[in-house]
Amino acid sequence: MLLHIIIFFGLQVGLALIVNIVALPAFYGLRRALQEEIRLLPTRSNPQEAARFFSARRTRQILRLNRALLLTLIVVMAAAILPTLVPNILNPFTAPDAALTSLQIIIIAFYASLIGYIYGIDLLNTRIFVTIYAEAGRAFEVSSLGREEITAQRRRRFLFLIAPSLLCFEVAGLLYILLGNQPLTPVFILLLTFLPIAVLYIFFSRQRLRLNLFLTPIEQTEWAPLQERIQAWARLAGTQFRSIEIWRELIGMSNALVVGRSRPTLILSEHLLRNTEWRQQDALTAMMLGTFRRRRTSFLLLRILLIVLLVAFVAGLIVLVELPTTEPGQIMLIWLVVVSLILLALIVQLSIRRINKRRQFSIDDFAANLTGDPIAIMVALHTICALNGIPLNYKGSRQPAVARRLAYLDQLARADGPRAPQAGLLVPSSVPARFGPYTLSAPFNEATPPEPVPAAPYGTLL
Repeated sequence: MLLHIIIFFGLQVGLALIVNIVALPAFYGLRRALQEEIRLLPTRSNPQEAARFFSARRTRQILRLNRALLLTLIVVMAAAILPTLVPNILNPFTAPDAALTSLQIIIIAFYASLIGYIYGIDLLNTRIFVTIYAEAGRAFEVSSLGREEITAQRRRRFLFLIAPSLLCFEVAGLLYILLGNQPLTPVFILLLTFLPIAVLYIFFSRQRLRLNLFLTPIEQTEWAPLQERIQAWARLAGTQFRSIEIWRELIGMSNALVVGRSRPTLILSEHLLRNTEWRQQDALTAMMLGTFRRRRTSFLLLRILLIVLLVAFVAGLIVLVELPTTEPGQIMLIWLVVVSLILLALIVQLSIRRINKRRQFSIDDFAANLTGDPIAIMVALHTICALNGIPLNYKGSRQPAVARRLAYLDQLARADGPRAPQAGLLVPSSVPARFGPYTLSAPFNEATPPEPVPAAPYGTLL
């Protein structure tokens, strides 16, 4: 038993080290990119331009790193589990006096690999944030956050967000080692492990973001004058923000977020506000209002259903492996249930992705009808992509490519309907924005005084 526990913790430490070793080329690649951009800083028109070049290189490095780390996790888990499935392979777990079944070995290896991977990723991100992003933020005038602040925030995040999840996995793995040979014990441990974590990530998004981000209420910042205008747009959309927070972000993380279910919280990154004027800021507010209004209950229920199906699938698989009967009819029935569950889970996952991608176009439609200024929304999307180094044609797993959203907004801009007085003018922007052969932006220093918030939306808000 002691040997099993040692191997359980040894696999965690080993994978955490492997993750950081695999990430070394990307880590030093980011450092070289930062040093090169700092050296080229005198040749750039301004520090923000250098920040955009570095963000683009950072995005490419991080995408390659994520693929490499995922492959590493799969290989390590396969290496830990394969000896239990192939006879006559030397494995400490399968020694004659080992009181562990193949199922227990697989589950323990899964938990150990997951814990090591999470810990390794958190350690890697802390190194990158503290040693690279902090220096880049200061050099390119993106963020004033110092190493001490970032280190303290990462420590709080680990203690209050990462550590509780890891503790659940640690307890589950140890319980499997100690009690896994009891009937159906794995099923109950599985439910007790994942259901609290699922509840935390679905229903406590605001609290999680406060641990992840540097947030300050807008009334305590230089952006306080924006509060009344933002709330006016919210009232026009039929809601009200619980609070508006300014996010002191690191380089390559400029964005706007909305969290909450009844009265949402709006989060705006400081660097994004500095690189936008009132038309883009109105567009960002409208998109976040659209995100909140288009967050349907059915979408949340589908996510909960997916979690339930996956847990039921694993529980059914455990029952199938531990089933004492050899009756073909019963085994076939359980196999049928298990396969049906995983197929249904795949269908639900594909439905969630499809709904989420369609929802983005619905959000853009909502924002255009609210502000009457589709061109400002297009320029705001350009700005977000440029500040974060994201290509316009990059397609995420949950969102359509920004290029497709721009094409949809271009159709809305050309359609007949009421428009804001400024809708036909170029949008002042710190980032040049074009769509096809058409220029969408004007120089940032040509920003005009803001127009009043209209008394009614320019279109129907469904």
